Amino acid sequence: MKITTRVSIWMTLIISAIIVSGLVLAFTVSEQYKQTSLERAVNVNAEFILSQASAHLQAGDFEPSDFDKRAETFTTFFRGVDTSEILRIKVWSTDGTIVYSNDKSIIGQNFAENEEFRGSMNGEIESEIKDPVKAENIKETGYGQLMEIYVPIRSDDGNIIGVIETYTVLDFVNKSIQETTQMIFLVVLVSSLGIAASVVFVFTNLKRNVLFPIISIQDATKKIARGDFEINLQEKGDDEIKNLSMDINTMVKELSKQRDAIIRGERLAAIGELAARLAHDLRNPLNVIKHTVNLLTRKLESAMEESDKFHCNRLQRSIKRISHQIDEVLDFVKMSPIQISDSSVLHMIQNSIDRIKVPESVQINLPRNDTKIPCDQKKMEVLFSNLFSNSIDAIRGDGRIDLTIDETENYVIIDIRDSGPGIPEDKLGKIFEPLYTTKQNGTGLGLVSCREIVNQHHGEIRAFNNPTTFRITLPKTIKVTQSSPEPRSDIVECEQVSE
Repeated sequence: MKITTRVSIWMTLIISAIIVSGLVLAFTVSEQYKQTSLERAVNVNAEFILSQASAHLQAGDFEPSDFDKRAETFTTFFRGVDTSEILRIKVWSTDGTIVYSNDKSIIGQNFAENEEFRGSMNGEIESEIKDPVKAENIKETGYGQLMEIYVPIRSDDGNIIGVIETYTVLDFVNKSIQETTQMIFLVVLVSSLGIAASVVFVFTNLKRNVLFPIISIQDATKKIARGDFEINLQEKGDDEIKNLSMDINTMVKELSKQRDAIIRGERLAAIGELAARLAHDLRNPLNVIKHTVNLLTRKLESAMEESDKFHCNRLQRSIKRISHQIDEVLDFVKMSPIQISDSSVLHMIQNSIDRIKVPESVQINLPRNDTKIPCDQKKMEVLFSNLFSNSIDAIRGDGRIDLTIDETENYVIIDIRDSGPGIPEDKLGKIFEPLYTTKQNGTGLGLVSCREIVNQHHGEIRAFNNPTTFRITLPKTIKVTQSSPEPRSDIVECEQVSE
């Protein structure tokens, strides 16, 4: 069973329990209030009867004789205690004989077996709510429920001398109980609904901020296990869940980078192995051709016509170009560990310019400032030479190459900008891929070598247009490793400077 289903079931059970508990509580409280109200009515009535009897009645008034005199005494007494709630009274002697009643037909009759009367003779105030169906209730049968209250009357010495029974109408008490009961049920119902709403709110937030993110994380881990790194978890929920989502997103990015690095490394290794074989296989016969052409040129130079010299020079240039491409391939294959030393950036740039042929139509503007960085000077000069050669090839005529050196707290940023036409946007992201080239006589390994050199220095190289710029970001401190590290993701990018 899914966790969301279990949570929904638990929420339903809790809400049901709250509602049932609320109804039970309301019923219990209302019954308790009803019982308390009736007991209070009994006590008030009994206290009133006792106070009046103590003030106006004597022991002889309860004797089962001379009923006319008793009628006169208790008629006067009844007028004194007559209220809207007291319907009628009965007066009992100690032997169970009715001494006085509004119903004259039962005066003088004995009902000693009456349970409430017998309880009163034991000194208890007895009360009962029921329909008037007893033999002595002939005159009360036209009424609804009545409260019969049996009050034992004591003499000054504490002996019971008789019992006064009152019939009290419960309309007022029942109305009060009904109104209060309705209020109790209303309050409990509203409270239960409020608690239920709070439970729904809590569970809804639990599902939205905890359960759903956990399910998303679970789905993400399954994708990661299948090798699918196209994952971007929404960073929402409580702090812990949000931080976990952020950590997983970071982990996926790092795993994706490592996978790409492994794939690129395997690809480069395969390309390097193939390129090394081809380069070695081509270099030997190319050297033979080169030396043969040079030898023939020297021996036959005096006998050559101008057209022959032209073709020989063309052949030598082609051999030189092929030799350069082979060297480029071998430089890429033999990516040896770097040898670190503090080197002047401007000095390395100047040495790189001296290594290549710069046309007179191309102007190179060097920066005025200089700084030193820990690096492999030879590799950095190869890097700059390749970038300058690319810029010169891209300019194809009159143009300029501008260099700037900027610094941040931890990095040195070197920009090489040229006035060439730029790199097509659809090709800008591919120029650092192995064997990708836009030049007719290129190997597609020059910029790859540049990137590997920068990676060995824990730096980063980027390319962008307007104007065409290669930006090299290198750290001011470096830890030497034997393998080529991945580009740093925390490098601070300088603001691009327009030409």
